Amino acid sequence: GRYVCKARTPECWRCVIADWCKYQPKTPDPATVSKLGPKPPRRT
Repeated sequence: GRYVCKARTPECWRCVIADWCKYQPKTPDPATVSKLGPKPPRRT
C-alpha cells in the first residue's frame, strides 16, 4: 500500500507483493546496506 511503496524510499523488504514487483531488486534491505555509504580512499 501507500505506506510501504513510497515514491522516494520504497520499503520493498516489508511489502507483501514484492515477489511480483519489478522494482524490488533495486531496493535492498536497509539492514544490509551501510548508512554512510562507501568510505573514500585514504590519502597517503
